[in-house]
Amino acid sequence: MKKAMLAPPPNLQASPRIEFFEGSFDALVHHHGYSITIEPAFPCPCKKRDQAQSICLNCQGSGWTFGTPVQTKAIIQSINRSTKYKDWSEQLIGMANITVEQRFQLSAMDKITMIDSVTISSQNLLVREMTNDGKLFAVATFPIKHIQFLFKFVSVNEPLQMMKLNEDFTFDGDKIIFNDGVKKDDSITVRYGHNIQFAVVDINHDIRNVYLLDDMGREKQSNLPVSAVIQRLHCQMDGLNFAKNNLIYNETV
Repeated sequence: MKKAMLAPPPNLQASPRIEFFEGSFDALVHHHGYSITIEPAFPCPCKKRDQAQSICLNCQGSGWTFGTPVQTKAIIQSINRSTKYKDWSEQLIGMANITVEQRFQLSAMDKITMIDSVTISSQNLLVREMTNDGKLFAVATFPIKHIQFLFKFVSVNEPLQMMKLNEDFTFDGDKIIFNDGVKKDDSITVRYGHNIQFAVVDINHDIRNVYLLDDMGREKQSNLPVSAVIQRLHCQMDGLNFAKNNLIYNETV
């Protein structure tokens, strides 16, 4: 590599200087940010010839593996106001902008979960049966925080049958376990609350540096906060089955 020639600096006498106070920004994020978890994503090495192996327990065939979740806070703002009602589908249900402290380096496909924020979803589900003990259950898309109501379809000529929590069913994570009142292949509808999950799809500002003055008046280079575009997930990329044996967790710390 050729040796670079150092260009002379401009005349900086009596020039105003704008300082970025990193501590003040971190305090802003901590006091006013949302509580989130960041799960770092990386391609699963099971992927060969652009195709992940569907039986892989590391990625469940998605081609992406998620590391150890880290809990922190972030500023999250909506950025899809002008396209709110354009090209809408279940797969395009909202995007946002996220800003975190510079020590958290975001990358493509990292999973962001808002811990204290709950949204409502409604789904039609089929009742399944466990092969080992005959338990009847249904699987929602996301881990359930609470259930507002659950109905079973009876027939086209009869009203839906409401089922009662703890009496007719219970839930654990994304699983709804039935005690009585249903049979295999019955159709149910459920309205439930769950945490919102996003995936990083674009990094707006991953390389932004600023010069700060230390206590001795010397300049030092520091990184600015990381900003990224995240898209709301319409499915859980690493959901567990009833026996919780269909996924291997790979710790990254």
